[in-house]
Amino acid sequence: MTAIGPFGTGNPKPLFQCLNVVPTDVSVFGKTKEHTKLQFTTSGVAKEAIAFFTLPETFSKTPVAGESMTLIGHIEQSFFMGRLQTRLRIVDIL
Repeated sequence: MTAIGPFGTGNPKPLFQCLNVVPTDVSVFGKTKEHTKLQFTTSGVAKEAIAFFTLPETFSKTPVAGESMTLIGHIEQSFFMGRLQTRLRIVDIL
């Protein structure tokens, strides 16, 4: 078993590296199209990765649907519009 703690108040969030992930869709959203969302077909926990106020071309590698990449990010839970969701908050794409 690998320890990822301690985290929480006063400690940094765990940062995860997801290797060889292939998004089925890459899109921008928001009122002025300022956020990036990647979607995946997976049996894993997170089926979506999101970055607020970041456009696809600003990452180290521009994400393209159907192409393999490495995602760096934090796991988070979101409750939006009555829907609880576990997703990855993107820090960078390599």
